[in-house]
Amino acid sequence: MNYLERAFKYPVKDWYVEHTSALPLPLSGLARGFTSGLKLKEYRFVLSYYKNGQIDWLTLIKDQNEIGKLIVAKGETHWKKEFKKWLHIKKNIEKYLQFIRKKDLSKMSDKKIMAEVDKCVGLNWEERKTSSLHDPFMFYADRKLTELLKNFIQKNPKLKITVGQAQEILTKPESPSFFVEFEADLIKIAKEIIKNPKLKNKFVTGSAKEENIGDTKISRMINSHFDKFVWIKGDSFSKGKEYTFNELDKHLSEIIGSDIKKLEAENTLWRKNKKIRQAYILKSKFNQSILNLANISSFFAKWQDLRKEDTMTNTYLLTKFVKEISKRTGVDEDYIFYLDYAEIKDLFAKKINLQDLKKRASGCLSIYGKEGKPEIFYPDEFKNFVNNIINPPQEKVSSISGNIASPGKAIGKVKVVVTLEDMNKVKKGDILVSTMTRPEHIIAMKKAAAIVTNEGGITCHAAVISRELKIPCVIGTKIATRVLRDGNLVEVDADAGIIKIIHQ
Repeated sequence: MNYLERAFKYPVKDWYVEHTSALPLPLSGLARGFTSGLKLKEYRFVLSYYKNGQIDWLTLIKDQNEIGKLIVAKGETHWKKEFKKWLHIKKNIEKYLQFIRKKDLSKMSDKKIMAEVDKCVGLNWEERKTSSLHDPFMFYADRKLTELLKNFIQKNPKLKITVGQAQEILTKPESPSFFVEFEADLIKIAKEIIKNPKLKNKFVTGSAKEENIGDTKISRMINSHFDKFVWIKGDSFSKGKEYTFNELDKHLSEIIGSDIKKLEAENTLWRKNKKIRQAYILKSKFNQSILNLANISSFFAKWQDLRKEDTMTNTYLLTKFVKEISKRTGVDEDYIFYLDYAEIKDLFAKKINLQDLKKRASGCLSIYGKEGKPEIFYPDEFKNFVNNIINPPQEKVSSISGNIASPGKAIGKVKVVVTLEDMNKVKKGDILVSTMTRPEHIIAMKKAAAIVTNEGGITCHAAVISRELKIPCVIGTKIATRVLRDGNLVEVDADAGIIKIIHQ
């Protein structure tokens, strides 16, 4: 019995669907991390439905709950020890990034290129054997924390607290995200540039050149900045993109022309979260079950943020390899990204049919199980199975609801963002609506008056960043991108977790 036949046995209600832009190659190691070697317990299988650069990632809710319970049972102390072990893997990934950046790939043999792709994916796979635990934990913890809080509130009505408010405050991050660290690094460089009037003028006017900065201290700071964040402009699961000096120039020009003291204050708001959280806990007198789950949730939120750095690093590196492989084989980069990493050797040996890759790009279902290697199926094989899960019938609605990630209210026009190109649509004051947000969405998120997502839990990317930006955010609506369209005027009430459609 193949994976597809086994998957067919589970009804639609048993599946959890996540949608984003993605390509198979960058997910080669990530998906294996879920199904082959995941700490505590592996997923039965992961279904990845690819079509035209998009993915619907399907996992069993039963797997999420079972693994989530095991994680909570181990306790925060156990996972802090595991986190320290994981940091060693992360350090190896960072070293490998710098190693490949300095290499001329054109001088490597085909065999060496294949070996480096194996190593790159292998590091991602190893990293994901632990860090992928965040996914089942996040979904399970959200459900369990909601249940515990509802029971607590029923028994303590005089406290006048809500589930959404409690979840948001109890899981506040107590350390900066890499986005905050990225901006803090830029602010340091900008402050140093301001000390040099001639150089400041070059950055403000956009005439600064990397080769003629002159100031050696600033040059070192810029080089260090690129070493740390070279991966930051890519797409998490699709293609990497080089972070250029011109893009750095734009960032620095904006900062130099802004109120830097205000930027620094905004960039350190996270420092207040610990006091806010402790005061709220003292006032509300939550029971230990709630506190234990909230504490481990806050810890896993930071871990998830660091994991995203590795995800984007992996995609950045694989993109460099794909560009070189494309030159050597004559196969378009877009089609190479539809390979599993284990098939790279077959591409060099001319055993890959280009028509098969084109077929995959137009729609295929890739299923990973315990053996690691995926089985690939096409629409005529899975018929309506996936469509019934991904696109269930949807009635016309006047409002939708979700979970509170960051409180507040806002009215604005909807802009649906899924791809990198979609970010260009977002203007100041728009309501950013997405299946989920990722690091590459941050530029658009900073313009938005509020954020609404289909998926995610209280420690997801949208939740963490919206709190840092202090803008309203409602997550886990399930249907936002299906019922809301560009230009819809909506009111986001993130205090209640409700989005009202004012005008379609």
